[in-house]
Amino acid sequence: MRLGERLSATLPDGLDTWFFVCMGSEANDLAVRMAQLVTGRSGVAVMGHSYHGNTSVLAPLSLLDYDIADKPDWVEALPPPNVYRGLYRAGDSDLGARYAAHVPEAAGRLRARGRPMAALLMDSIFDANGALVPPQDYMRLAYDEAHRLGALTIADEVQMRFARSGTHMWGFQAYNVRPDIVTMSKPMGNGHPIAAVVTHREITLEFQPRNGYFNTFGGNTVSAVVANATLDVLQGDALQDNALRVGTCLETSLRNMMQRHELVGHIHGRGLFYEGRTRGGPCHPKAGETRRTLGARTNEVAERPPRLVGPVRQHHKDKTPAMPRHSRSECLSRGARTISRGSPICSHHGAADQPGKWPILTQDALLQDLQRHGFILDVFDEHHVEVVENHLAHGDGVDVGDDHAVPLQLLDQC
Repeated sequence: MRLGERLSATLPDGLDTWFFVCMGSEANDLAVRMAQLVTGRSGVAVMGHSYHGNTSVLAPLSLLDYDIADKPDWVEALPPPNVYRGLYRAGDSDLGARYAAHVPEAAGRLRARGRPMAALLMDSIFDANGALVPPQDYMRLAYDEAHRLGALTIADEVQMRFARSGTHMWGFQAYNVRPDIVTMSKPMGNGHPIAAVVTHREITLEFQPRNGYFNTFGGNTVSAVVANATLDVLQGDALQDNALRVGTCLETSLRNMMQRHELVGHIHGRGLFYEGRTRGGPCHPKAGETRRTLGARTNEVAERPPRLVGPVRQHHKDKTPAMPRHSRSECLSRGARTISRGSPICSHHGAADQPGKWPILTQDALLQDLQRHGFILDVFDEHHVEVVENHLAHGDGVDVGDDHAVPLQLLDQC
């Protein structure tokens, strides 16, 4: 009870009725089923290339994991609001309205298949699309369209929650929207398995008598104590302010690096969640495709101040950092993602011996710059390298993996 009351105080008025569960997939699954039952409809619209969970309800809504051509008839995809490489880009007029106009179009396709839209489900950082920052009015206009069509709006806050943005407690609050349902998970208990769905009392009174949902372990005493303690730390140690301060420093550092490397075309994100895009050109057979180049993120906001920016250790200005060497098998066992060293990033039609008009740039230049700024290069043979924090040398105990603190990665060659 106390946990729900404390969290409701951080949310828009009316979001005061809680369902506690154990993981994010459970939370999103319940939210979708709630919307479908309350509206009497089945269709759901999500972002293309999205991810929302792995249950039988959510797997079809996680377009990241399978060919969109195979999606079921009750799922419809919206174009991600990517203003750098999307359908509509910076410099175009009415970007938010143009992207939001795809909501009624998607609803029309669902209705034509006999699956009228029950819910619009999106996360406010568009995580699987690469930490997008949409036009400021996009989410408000998209929500307005969904409500006009009789659908409920679900804010998936599994990623951009609990002050990670630095500016707000919840990611959607940056866009002045009022979701009908909000979901959250991982950092509620700083890694302990607790998650939640919060909605309006009217929706619950419509849903619960017809569904009778309960969860054996969700909201148990131990989990509630852990979540309250996590909230104590988040608020007592001013971690939202810390996220804003460190995130601002991170953004400045990445943008400075972008000025030095033509390979990096765009940096976008908020707070402790940034990603970058490679620059397209005549060398790229699919110049419109999104490719992630730089990624910096930490999921456990309350765990410790993130070590993402600036030198992870100081070096003499005339010396580069020592690079710890590991075997290929050792690095692959830690889930390392690799790039080729020394290969050209851009050359005409990808032919290294036939450079075109686009400048040729090697990964080495970027890697050397990262070294000079104190990032540790994890070399495990003469051809491959990964950029990571030297967590082993520091003894931080920071996990290296897709879901934890990989401070900086180079992903995908141009």
